Amino acid sequence: MDKIQEGRNKKAAINTSRTRAEKAKAQAEYTEVNKQVKRSIRTDKRKYVGDLATTAEKAAKEGNMRQLYDTTKKLSGNHRKPERPVKSKEGKVITNIEEQRDRWVEHFKELLNIIRNSYDGLNCKIVHGGQLTDSFEIKTGVR
Repeated sequence: MDKIQEGRNKKAAINTSRTRAEKAKAQAEYTEVNKQVKRSIRTDKRKYVGDLATTAEKAAKEGNMRQLYDTTKKLSGNHRKPERPVKSKEGKVITNIEEQRDRWVEHFKELLNIIRNSYDGLNCKIVHGGQLTDSFEIKTGVR
């Protein structure tokens, strides 16, 4: 964690440098520290994965299937969020894929197709070039 904080400080030094020479020097220092941080992260990750593998081997030897399953799940790295079920308006879970698509279409039609106020019935006159325009001209743009 000290190396990561040092890298952050070096990055801040790049951003606050005033001259090109200072910036080049700070960039070189940051590059070196960043390489060390990445190297450290790689070694830590290798150690972590190795520890998980030994834990899985130990669990397999002992016959502890729960721990074996959990550690292999961590090692695989395949973590997906469970999908949330689609529900109808009545609150019932929809299992059919086509019905789910139809429900999504219905949902977004309701969400995006908002009825806006119409100004067609509004009768008004506008002064244009010193003359009053007719309401027909306002609606259609035709004289």
